Order: sequence, then C-alpha cells, then structure tokens
Amino acid sequence: MFQNSHYFSYFIFVGIFTAMFLIFYKLMRKDFKNFSDAEIFKDISNLSFKKHLLRGGFLILAFVCIVTALARPRWGFVEGERTVAASDIVIALDTSKSMLARDLRPDRITRARMVFYNLVRQLPGQRIGLIAFAGKAVWKCPLTHDHNAFLMFLNVLDTNSVPFYGTNIASAINLAVDSLRYSPQGSKALVLITDGEHLAGEDINQAVRNAQDIGLVIFTVGIGTIEGEPIPLYENGVFTGFARDADGSTVMTRLDEAALQRIARQTGGEYFNLNRTPNVAELLARRLNNLDMIEGRTGAFVNLQDRFYIPLALGIIFLMLFFFMPEVKNFKFLAAFIIIAAFSQSAFASPMFSGVSEYERGNFAQALEIFQAAHARNPQNPKINYNLATAYYRNNNFENAMRYFQQALQNTTDEVFQSVLLYNMGNTAFRMGNTQVAEQFYRASLNLNPSGFAAKHNLEFLNQQEEQGQNGEDNNNQDENESEAGADADNQNAQTDQGNELDPRTQNWLDHFNQQDQYHQNRPPDPARRPPTNFW
Repeated sequence: MFQNSHYFSYFIFVGIFTAMFLIFYKLMRKDFKNFSDAEIFKDISNLSFKKHLLRGGFLILAFVCIVTALARPRWGFVEGERTVAASDIVIALDTSKSMLARDLRPDRITRARMVFYNLVRQLPGQRIGLIAFAGKAVWKCPLTHDHNAFLMFLNVLDTNSVPFYGTNIASAINLAVDSLRYSPQGSKALVLITDGEHLAGEDINQAVRNAQDIGLVIFTVGIGTIEGEPIPLYENGVFTGFARDADGSTVMTRLDEAALQRIARQTGGEYFNLNRTPNVAELLARRLNNLDMIEGRTGAFVNLQDRFYIPLALGIIFLMLFFFMPEVKNFKFLAAFIIIAAFSQSAFASPMFSGVSEYERGNFAQALEIFQAAHARNPQNPKINYNLATAYYRNNNFENAMRYFQQALQNTTDEVFQSVLLYNMGNTAFRMGNTQVAEQFYRASLNLNPSGFAAKHNLEFLNQQEEQGQNGEDNNNQDENESEAGADADNQNAQTDQGNELDPRTQNWLDHFNQQDQYHQNRPPDPARRPPTNFW
C-alpha cells in the first residue's frame, strides 16, 4: 500500500530520462567506432563502455527508488491505543415519512443530511453517534471518533431506515439518555432534527425529565414550515401521489416549533429553525465545541508501518555507486563504496531508532538500556535526555526520571518542548508524593501552553484534593503522561513527600513562570492539537 501514490506520475520523467540516456549511449558508441578501430581503441583507451552503461543504470535505479520512497510504501501492522480528549455528541435524525415533504428543496431529509454533513466536518476529534427515529428510535452508528464511518452511515439514511411508522421523539431522547448516562455532565449533548410532530409512542415530557436528570443538553433543529406541506409517496422511486387519511383528505405535515423550543429550553440547549438560519451547522459547531472534554483511551487500533526508508536507502546506495564508480577500467571506487555502505547501515541501525521501537512495543527495560547507551555518547542532547527520562518513568524509577527531565529542560529553548517537559515533571513529582511541586510544574506548563488540557485537568484535580483534604487518597483521576511514557494513573496512592530537590536553575525557571501566571481556569482547551510526546 502506498500513502502518496500520486508520486508515481514522476515515473514519466524517469522513462524520458532513460530513453535519452540510451540514445546518447548508442550515439557515443557509434562516434567512437567511427573514430578508431575497436581493437586499437581498446588498447589505447582506459574508458569502459560497460561501466558507462552501468553508471547510467545506477542513476536510473536511484531515481526509481527515490520516487518509490516519496510514494510512502507501507506494510506490516502495529496495534496499540491512543489517548484522546473529546465530548460525546449524539445526532438524532427524523426518518419518518413526513421528512419526504418538499417545503425545503430537494426535500427535508436530504437537507437534514446536508446540515449534519457540514456539522461533522466542524467537530474535529469529537465522539459522535447517530440515531435514526420514526415510530421507534434505533442506533445507526455508535459513538465513534471515526467521522468517515459516521458519514457513511449518515449518507444511506432515508425514510425506510426505521421500519416503524410515526414520529416518536421521546424514543430518540430516551435512547440517547441510556447511552450517555455515565458520561460526565457538561460533556454530552443531543442534536435533534425533526419537524417536531410527536405522533406516537412514549411520553415526551418524561423523556425531557430523564434528560434533565443526567445533565443531557438537547439542541433542536426545526425543519419544515408552519403552513404545512403534503407528504409525497413513492413506489420504486416513482411518485404515486400524496398521503391521505382515513377520510381521503390529504395529510399535511407542519413544523411544531413550540414543542422543539420547549425541549431545548428545559435542557439548557438552543432551538434553531433551518428555514430562517442557513448557517445552523456553524452555530451548532460553536456550541458543541465549547462542551467539556473528557479524556480517555480509544480501542485498539491498527496502523500500517511506514517503510519509505527502505527504497530511500537503496536510492542513496545507487547514487553513491553512480558517483564513486569511474568510467575507467579500475575498481578503486569499491573500497569507498563499502565504507559508505557500512556507514549507511549503521545509521539505519541507530540505537535511538531501536530504542523507540522497543518502547512502543512495551519493552521498557530494553528501551532503558538502549537510551542509557545513547546518553553515554551524547549526554547534552535534550531529546535523548527526554527519552531516557520516559523510560525511567515507565520502569517506576521516578527519581532518575525527574533528574533527566530536568537535564532536558536545561538544554532546550523550544517552548513547546519545555511545556511537555514541565508537564511530565509534574506527573513525576506527583508520583513521588510531592504535590506542591507537581502543582508548580503544571502551572509552568500552562504558562507556556495555556491550551494544554492534560495539565489543566491535573491542576484542577490537585486543587480539588486540597479543598477536600484528600491529598493522601487514591489518585484515580491522575491524567496520562503526555510523553511516550504515558504516565498511566493506575489508582496508585500518593506516596509520602520524598523531598524532591530541584536544581537551582529549574527552580528559578519555575519561580519566573509562576510570577507571570497566564493560566485562566475558564479557558477552553484545544481538542485538535496536543503537545508532541515522542522525540528521537
């Protein structure tokens, strides 16, 4: 599999170059043949046509390998988990027959799908689920971070998706309530798009009370007109007339704005009229992105591994052969090539590369040994210090983890990297039992990166512990380490204060950062980007 397959178009230029080279080679051979007898030329000249052809072949192969590397070949699978911060948002779409009404063009259900399509594109990183309802509500897509999968289910929704006639808004609300019952208040919402006519099923007032009980905010979007519109009927895609009641009168479907406004008002949400508000997707996205974020792990995911370095290495080797191979009849270039090839091989066997690979596989003891060897060769490199600190952390050696985090902090001026280091030092101090120092580190990290959700979360946790006098109880809410170390909070009890002593330079930096406190408690975190955690 190739990630950037469009780069294969460059092979056109490789083909043109190959044709030009072969033409030039034949003309050169012809000119030399006309200049002298073949045997005489062979005796008096040190030029080798075979080597000339071979050098050209090496250059062409180098181009082929480099284009292949640009296309990013990928194979082999890596399984793992990732930590994300997101809100839980359920979208409920009315799929009853009334959604075929054409008071909005082309019809109500198509316009509703368009609104949700635009809305999802503006909710990066959020967990989104899809409910379809008519006479009964059913899940069509569970809560997921995979927005492409969500849109796939959304695109196939129509008025035949739910085989129950009627419009049961209460059923959709109750289904969302059951699924979001255990999500924290302030981090969950239901977006309901319908004409508001509740014609069948459960008590809608009780459903609203159920939503209030768990803190579920409901945003309602009214679709249709108050004047009403007849409901067209189709059979095999062919219009067969309008829906009629038992008396033979044409059934009119009307927008019930009062009911939708009441649902939104009683649950702390907001009502939007799709007819009067063409930018309803933007307004909804703004409200939904202001919900609280909850941090957790996604399920196991599988990624293809990048293998671009293999054709890239071959391309470099072929280039070296081209440059070091003379066209004369000797092989002195071979020694130079062997030296360069050995150097390239050692580069791809870099201990840092292998150390990160061991770390990602969970072999923290082996990763620690590799990072220690790398640190012995280059003790001032902040990224090596960082990796060494994360390995010590994963091996529960928090004193050494703190020591090398401090060394990395002293040897870098990158503020993004500094914010990551300070956050990890806060986690390390907490695991060592020194909550006051941990609080200082979290504040310093937020001064450099005010949108750091994880640091904000941990700082709020420490403040709550201080207010409740529970600093010595289990740390069930301690956040994951922002580094590759992960800092998994395993409900460990805070240890007694071990008097973690900071070097003077680090302490001066903490004092400087905390004197210029830029942290705002009500500042919403940025869910789209988080500080990098892997440096090697």
